[in-house]
Amino acid sequence: MLIANVMFSQGNWGNVTKLYKQLKYQDAILEYEKVEKKNKKKEVPPAEVLQIVGDSYQQLGKYREASQVFGNLHQLQKNEMSDEYYRKYDQSLRASGFYKDANRLTKERLLAKNDKGETDRFAKFIKELDSLEGKKSLYTIKNIENNTKNSDFGVMFYGNKVVYSSTKDTVSKKQLYGMNKQPYLVMYQAEMNHSTGNFSNETKFFPEIQNKYHNATPSFSPDFKTVYFSNNPVNKRKLVLDDTRTNNIQIFRVAIQDEKPGKPEELYFADKSYSSGHPAVSTDGKYLYFSSEMPGGKGEADLYRVEIFGDASFGKVENLGDQINTSGREMFPFVQGDMLYFSSDGNYGYGGLDVYKVKINRDGSFGKPTNLGKPVNSEGDDFSYIVDKNDEYGYFSSNRSGGKGDDDIYFFT
Repeated sequence: MLIANVMFSQGNWGNVTKLYKQLKYQDAILEYEKVEKKNKKKEVPPAEVLQIVGDSYQQLGKYREASQVFGNLHQLQKNEMSDEYYRKYDQSLRASGFYKDANRLTKERLLAKNDKGETDRFAKFIKELDSLEGKKSLYTIKNIENNTKNSDFGVMFYGNKVVYSSTKDTVSKKQLYGMNKQPYLVMYQAEMNHSTGNFSNETKFFPEIQNKYHNATPSFSPDFKTVYFSNNPVNKRKLVLDDTRTNNIQIFRVAIQDEKPGKPEELYFADKSYSSGHPAVSTDGKYLYFSSEMPGGKGEADLYRVEIFGDASFGKVENLGDQINTSGREMFPFVQGDMLYFSSDGNYGYGGLDVYKVKINRDGSFGKPTNLGKPVNSEGDDFSYIVDKNDEYGYFSSNRSGGKGDDDIYFFT
């Protein structure tokens, strides 16, 4: 990396790096701003610091701020900027609504690399977005009344009810999540109004299976006798840490009998060294789809599936392949019939995570992913898309501008 004429002492940035490695993105940004205020000579921070700060802004959904930091990184490194950070710069520009700047940046990059394959891929996605702009949307969307100033997302159908996750619990500052300074996620169940999408009669969903950390993204077997969900693994009430002292999200399975849950069971492919989450059971109950950062993937997070056998055991984990996965993040899968819905930030979309759909062929292969377009997708992160079996109504989540809080739940018809 090009770090010539950088006068700042690396020691001034030590706390920024330390906080970032602890996933305390908000604190890392505040520390960066604190050091910058003392930067009277306006010297450029090291490339490593700009990467960390840009990543932190992006993790918190602050794409405009991220685009400014990645812009500084681009000025510092020029053609030595890595593919990963060119992609993140492109994402942050799109998520900020700066499409012309993003397209110009990407064209310059691909021309310099003489990468015909990626150039063709870029042209294909831009053509798709242009065609979507000329079509009348089939969707009518509504921000539901139950959204709070915090994060509310990840609705899943549960018979005649829904289950979703929220950080709306009021707790002491000692119990706030370091990444975004909000409470930890709790799963709630509620009755839904099929006309408005609003929730009523809310209660915590099986509180006995939820720990004091994150509990989110549930998915159910077709008979509702099994629930899978994402959770921070603990052992004797203490977080399970990897070699870098990071607690990675894992998927747990719980049997439900007579409306009472059993003990949460960690799945065989769980590993403390990487995160796996966002479980989604196929409509026929034969497969469990999920997102994971396990080694050997194509990008930051890939989509996988594993066959569920009749005795509740599992088959071999299968990566969904290049047709689905990119160098970015593929997350929040949902299967309805022969259609897989998921979110990705690895394509040239509207910005942040966009929702895509792809047909699952009879042989298990996949067709071509299609962007759902606006208003489902926006400049922000759009994810956790679900739709009923008749394709009449559903929910998705988004941190787009104009919402009530951080992530909001949207109902669509």
